[in-house]
Amino acid sequence: MSTIIGLIVALALAGSLVYVLLRPRYAFLLVLLFFPLEQVVQAWVPWLMRVPWLLNVAVALTSATAAGMLLIRGQRPFRGLNNLQTWATCGLYFLVLFGMLHTPSRDAAKYFVIDNGLPYWALMLGVLPLLILSLDDFYKMLVPFMVIGSIISVLILANPNASVYGGRLTLEFVAASGEVFRGNPLVVSELGMMVAVVAALLVTRQGTAGALLLRASCFLAGMAVMLASGSRGQAIAMVVAVVALIPFAYTIRDMRQFLLLSVSGLFIVVLGYVSIVLFVSEETAARWTGESVGVGAKVRFESIINMFAAFMSSPGSWIFGLGTNAYNAYFRPPDGSYTYAHNLFIEVLTEEGFLGFGFLCLSLWAVWKGWRWIWTAAKDDRAMRSASAILGAFALVALLQALKQGTFTSIPLPFYIFLVVNKVARAEQMNLAEAESEPTRDEAEYVAALTYASRG
Repeated sequence: MSTIIGLIVALALAGSLVYVLLRPRYAFLLVLLFFPLEQVVQAWVPWLMRVPWLLNVAVALTSATAAGMLLIRGQRPFRGLNNLQTWATCGLYFLVLFGMLHTPSRDAAKYFVIDNGLPYWALMLGVLPLLILSLDDFYKMLVPFMVIGSIISVLILANPNASVYGGRLTLEFVAASGEVFRGNPLVVSELGMMVAVVAALLVTRQGTAGALLLRASCFLAGMAVMLASGSRGQAIAMVVAVVALIPFAYTIRDMRQFLLLSVSGLFIVVLGYVSIVLFVSEETAARWTGESVGVGAKVRFESIINMFAAFMSSPGSWIFGLGTNAYNAYFRPPDGSYTYAHNLFIEVLTEEGFLGFGFLCLSLWAVWKGWRWIWTAAKDDRAMRSASAILGAFALVALLQALKQGTFTSIPLPFYIFLVVNKVARAEQMNLAEAESEPTRDEAEYVAALTYASRG
């Protein structure tokens, strides 16, 4: 059975890559789902582990080709990229490269930036924003994202090599060298979180029973992998995003709509409770105890305090920072592995200085301003209102994740989501300006008549 499913997965992947070349805009989904897709494909098609770079190259080339095809077809993929977010992000990542020149931990900086970061910078900061052209484009991606994400979630849960290790559901892989290692559970959890967010906030143009059933099924699938992976931060981010954005996703103009929103909220709570009952097992329950949460929070808080103290004790580094990935020069683990501060704000402030933190503040201001404009422009259309709320939720959960995991010098979270938000906002503003400047049909006919008369 595993061989058959693996063959189906391989054929589906090949078909998807071809389809993306025919419909270039769907490359946006390919990039957005890349990390969990990579894990699930390699889990079901083990021979790909012999050439682990093959899938990465295939996705990167397909996505870049799709962006090129959009340009050739005159769909202006660069339209809207000239905005504050783009310049703030470029400024921050220029400082990251500059910080490599004076960091006390060049080996760590090389590992995170050169060895692991640059390809993802190119794909997620360079290519991804080119693949989304408007809010309507984003809306059209939501149901496919929800469905494909749910299928990936089910394939993860059903894989024979999926098991719980350290309270987390992970996939086990065998490298070409024979080394056995486990996939990143945060990737799995992030997928579940985003699927659950879309399912909770999506409003379709036709609110049929079938659409509601689809959303409920996808919500459960997303919750399943998120809870099983034991990632508390993603669960908290999902709850915060849904609670914060649900009033923006649904129209509330009268008592009937208020009651409908209340019922929808209650339905989400019930599904969440069912998910906890079904998918938090004895093996994963330890990750959700108060003691476990407290220990994790304490470790991260101590990391923040210690790094901030090191930064403040070096006034000469206040402008440009201690240097990219300098955390390793102060708090390197005993085993010699590379690590980071696990917090975007403290990492940018201490390693890229007040200048880098200024770029971060500009980025946050730009994404807030851009999203607010999108929602205000879309709020009278129930589908577009929902799409704008989900776009805001994606930005919010990306920021919340960056405050507790990873390093932005490797995977550029949350900036690739921020770039998408501001690209959509600026493109929609330009579309609106063009529409307002174009003459109406009557005006055009009148001008044409005057021109004809003057020639006569």
